Amino acid sequence: MAGRVQSSSKIEIEADIRLGDQRIDPSQQAVRRTMAFVAQEDSLQVTSTPREAIRFSARMRLPVDRTDEEIDEMTNRMVKELGLEKAADTVIGGALLKGISGGERKRTAVGVELVVQPTLIFLDEPTTGLDSYSAIAVVQILKRVATSGSAVALTIHQPASEIVQLLDELILLRLGSVLYQGPVVDIPRVFENAGLPLPSRYNPADWMLHVAQTITTDKLAEGLYPKDIREFPPLPPPSRSGSTGTGEGRGKKVSQLSQIAALTKRELINLYRFPDAIFMRWGGDTILALLISLIYKSVGETDRSVQSNIRSIFGALVFSQLMGLFGCAEPSLMYFPQDRPVFLREYATNHYSVTSYFLSRTFIESVLAFVQITAQSLLYVYVMELNIPFWEFVGINYVLSMAGTGVAVFIGSIVEDPRTATELLPLVLVPQLLFAGFFVSIDNIPSWLQWAQYLCALTYSIRLAVIGEFSSCGDAAAQETCDEIFERNSVDPDDSGLYWGILVALFVVFRCAAMAALAIRAKHYL
Repeated sequence: MAGRVQSSSKIEIEADIRLGDQRIDPSQQAVRRTMAFVAQEDSLQVTSTPREAIRFSARMRLPVDRTDEEIDEMTNRMVKELGLEKAADTVIGGALLKGISGGERKRTAVGVELVVQPTLIFLDEPTTGLDSYSAIAVVQILKRVATSGSAVALTIHQPASEIVQLLDELILLRLGSVLYQGPVVDIPRVFENAGLPLPSRYNPADWMLHVAQTITTDKLAEGLYPKDIREFPPLPPPSRSGSTGTGEGRGKKVSQLSQIAALTKRELINLYRFPDAIFMRWGGDTILALLISLIYKSVGETDRSVQSNIRSIFGALVFSQLMGLFGCAEPSLMYFPQDRPVFLREYATNHYSVTSYFLSRTFIESVLAFVQITAQSLLYVYVMELNIPFWEFVGINYVLSMAGTGVAVFIGSIVEDPRTATELLPLVLVPQLLFAGFFVSIDNIPSWLQWAQYLCALTYSIRLAVIGEFSSCGDAAAQETCDEIFERNSVDPDDSGLYWGILVALFVVFRCAAMAALAIRAKHYL
């Protein structure tokens, strides 16, 4: 009913959904602006606070002409109405980060949807996982929302008696059929007339579930199944402009640049509040970089007329570039699957576009990769005493990391489970090793597979590193030995511009493909 799933090859969905006797398609954004949907799982940014989460939703979804002061005032009012004052500035938290309680998290999830004052609110199991007090508190808030003018529809299992009394209308389903539909206050009378009186001091919800699971279908059909399903009171139809009463549909939303800025700011706050992610990313890679640097210590100062020394220098270049590629590929592969629930919820409710989300993430990734590559290059160039200029070496490894991880970003955009993404990591890295030309000559690879070399960024970064390191090796004997590296790896110094251009092209092509894949996957939830 909320339009969050579509027909697919495995299931076909047919429906006649009407609001105010007007047939609607909830997958259309104009209609969806009148509705809110709170999923069973609270898909919230774990490092944001409730105040920040509600404000972000308001800023992204309300018209751009709303001033920051108005947004702040609305946010503070929502925090107060949801009873979140004490937790307003505490991080929401998650599996790896301690934060607010489950009830507070659920109220925050409700708040981020209420900022647009929707006509109709759907909630999937809003009390699941909450203690009895928190569950009642959430439903009491929903009761106030309903009283203020919005219709609230929720699914719930085995609610406490206090929660049952807060409900106005109830539909009890049994094996796909309506067993009861009507006002909650009529439950005792209807069940008693059917010969199934509610026991004294018994929770009506528990009694209904007991009846539904213990009484035969034939027995229930004699007196309980409604002969005519009573319609609920009519709701106002959605306006054709999609207005929700707050002006969301009438005003222009924030620009794409503002969306990118807001998403980037939120991600920077995420990194600041959860630095363990950076330490885990950089710590192990830095230790390995130090180990490789010590193994190849001062290799660049060895006699270059000796073939074995040249091979060692070439090996140092290869391993340093592999470390940069491997260190950036895994985080890039894992990001979208891990962030998928938050992205889908916010994208489905029109917080921002796929382009804004993708560009903000690419910017953050590029900054982190630059810092990581620069730190590692300090070890490689100065401990191994390479000839290649430092910033040239940084530039080659940086472009490699951004272009080479394009495949990782693409795969991460199409998979749903982080575990699946981890299992696909070899698919990102192994081809780079096989087709780069230094473990096996390209000429020895079957001709029908040789085309894959043109998709491997490592091939061209190695060639650029060879040009930078071996173009000037000193005396004639040393230079002759260095020139063999050029011939063995099919490197032409005159083609350095071409190699740079291919690396940039790989970056653009794979990132655009990843963004397109992310947009296609996201449309299944529109």
